[in-house]
Amino acid sequence: GQVEELWDFAQKEFPNEEGMTFLFAQAYEATGFYKKAEELYLKHLKSDDYKAYYAYSRPFYLYYSHKKDPIKAIKMAKRANKEFADNEKDYSFYYHIAQVCAKFNTKSYLGRKSINKYIDNHSASARFPLEKAYYQKAKIYTNTRRDYEAKQLLKKALELNSEYKAA
Repeated sequence: GQVEELWDFAQKEFPNEEGMTFLFAQAYEATGFYKKAEELYLKHLKSDDYKAYYAYSRPFYLYYSHKKDPIKAIKMAKRANKEFADNEKDYSFYYHIAQVCAKFNTKSYLGRKSINKYIDNHSASARFPLEKAYYQKAKIYTNTRRDYEAKQLLKKALELNSEYKAA
């Protein structure tokens, strides 16, 4: 429909406009055209355009939330670490890997390893508060029936933020 028409027009009239591919990927995602959104997000990551956290987090969330594909979500988070985050000392994608492992009850070892790296490198400028990291770790431990450890982690999360309802 209209998004496709606008995309065709934008490509023709503004072929070298930085970030346009990413913006249209967001439009396709918002309107439920996930396959086209994925195609454009990946095209953007191949381009020379500036890449920051959102260039990787949007396709990550597309796989995580809309497509419910934990393997692609984990691969995107690993790619983000390799191409962007590790160089920037941004450990958010380690949190995201644990988030996937907890939600989809998969790859618990990878999830624990990733969340430990996030916790060990947590700083005041981190994207996710420490109590959320402990909560994700507790979910992973619950999934592997390690309830005592999970309970201890939830206590730790509540010590950091007594009003954290999820914990």
